[in-house]
This record gives sequence, structure tokens and C-alpha cells, in this order.
Amino acid sequence: MRVAAVFIIYNPVVEDLKKNILQVIDYVDTVILWYNSECNISFDEYYNSKIIILGDGSNQFIAKPLNNAFEYCEKNGITHLLTMDQDSEWVDLQSFLNEVETCQLHDVIIYAPNINGSINSDAKFLDAETVITSGALHNVKLVNKLGGFREDYKIYWVDSEFCYWAKFNGYKIFYIPEYHLIHEFGNSTKKVFGIKGYNYSPIVYYFLFRNMLWMRREHGGKAVSFKTILYTMKLLIPGIVLCEKNKIKKLNMIIKAFCNGIFGLIKYKRK
Repeated sequence: MRVAAVFIIYNPVVEDLKKNILQVIDYVDTVILWYNSECNISFDEYYNSKIIILGDGSNQFIAKPLNNAFEYCEKNGITHLLTMDQDSEWVDLQSFLNEVETCQLHDVIIYAPNINGSINSDAKFLDAETVITSGALHNVKLVNKLGGFREDYKIYWVDSEFCYWAKFNGYKIFYIPEYHLIHEFGNSTKKVFGIKGYNYSPIVYYFLFRNMLWMRREHGGKAVSFKTILYTMKLLIPGIVLCEKNKIKKLNMIIKAFCNGIFGLIKYKRK
């Protein structure tokens, strides 16, 4: 098993990002840094030979950088790619990788850790319907065989959509609950009556809602129920109204997302 890790970088806190990369770099063969924004980060010369820089500093969101990283891995003999968010922190990566290499289950396309201790199970492996991108270890050959991630989704629901596509094609996705990742969701603030504002940009709110509706259209109510849609609205919209800046623009983008999510033409074809 040859493993690379990819970090997709966008306006990071540089010291935190560097710390998270250093927690990973000793346990993988290559670290791919994809720059979605300008970033000045340096490492000791010892690590430079393991680091590959991709991306030109313009924001390409998530799906396109991931697909490029998987293509790079296949061309360079990497068997598994660990996809990382810049704000995610591993607790026990080496043990996680050792577990995956030992089990050698050939129909598993993704292994994922226990995110923020959310899984309470003694099972060695736990079947998952979907997992988030950060901390997930992907079989490179199988991901590329399925055509990779939906680039028209760009950012939100990219991971969930691919998971449903993989399961539809007969592959398994497993949590390994024993191993842990700490992941920060959004840049939240808490203000009025305990309501959080997550402070996403207007375009991110657009893709979050539009892609959620596309997921329901393409994969049905099992993927996204009406309850999930209502919960997401209840979770995010009060925070926008009460806590966030640019609220009119953000709410207008959500309205546009519902229009395009319900009525928009879905054209994308996987490779």
C-alpha cells in the first residue's frame, strides 16, 4: 500500500495548517498541497522531497482538486489517497493506516475514521452510507474507475454524492471507529439566543442548498429526506439572519439555489 495525502488549502491559519500536515507527513509517501488561495508555508528541507504543490492559488473548490489529485496518484503508483481538510487533526493516523493495510478487503472503496467521537461502537468495521471527505482513505484505482467526484457540485455534498455513486456500483464504505479525527465544521460564531452563524460565503451557501436538492433528485429520499432539507434550513438560515454579514446576498443566493436545485438542468456526465 502506497499512500498520499492531499490538503486542499484556502485562506488557512498557517501555523495550524502546518501542524496538521506534520501530523500526517511521516506516515505517507507523498503530501499533495492544492492551493485554492495564495499561501506561504515552508517546511524543513527533510520534508521537501515528499511535498507536491498543485493548484495556482485560484479557488477551484473541492471536486476538481480531488480529481486532479487522484489522477496524479494513479500516474505515480499511489494506491490510496487520504483526503484532508486543512482544519482536521489526526489522533492516531499510523494505527489507522496499519489497520487498513492489514485487513485487505478488496471491495472497500473508502475507509473513514471516527469524526469528533461521533461513533459509539465496539465494531472493528462499521458499514457507512456516506462519510465526509476529511480523513477518508480512498482506493485510487476504484475512485478513478468510477469517474471521480462530481465537478459540477464543486464543494458541498461532493463527498456524499460520490459515496452514493460508489455504493450504487457495489462498493463498500467502512468506518473504523477505533481511530479518531478532530474536524472543525465551518467558522461558527454564537450570538443571539444561542443561535450559531456559520459564516460561509454566499457562493458556498448556494452550492450547499442547490446540491442538497440535486442529491434528492438524483439519489432519492434515502439520500436527502424532506426532514434533512428542513433541518438544514433551520440550522443555517436563522444564523444568517441574526449573526452574519452580507445576509441579503446570502439569502438571495439560497433562493437562487432552491430555484436551480428544483428546476435546473443537471448535465454532468462522469468520465
